[in-house]
Amino acid sequence: MVFTKLVWLTITGAIDEILCFPSLLLAKTFNIWELSVGCAVASCLVLLIIVFFLRQCRPLVDWLDSIPLYAVVC
Repeated sequence: MVFTKLVWLTITGAIDEILCFPSLLLAKTFNIWELSVGCAVASCLVLLIIVFFLRQCRPLVDWLDSIPLYAVVC
């Protein structure tokens, strides 16, 4: 259950990044496929870091869990 929530939050964050990239598309710096693949790779890296490295440091995870969601969104 927690892992599924973590995956959805990571994907949502990646979609948010895609919304910030229209200027790169309009300037023809990257095409849509390059941005999509880059965003997918970045979200997978974040997910791997969280799953494999952050869970080994339990006090840090507990502290991050204590931060209210509205503070993170703001």
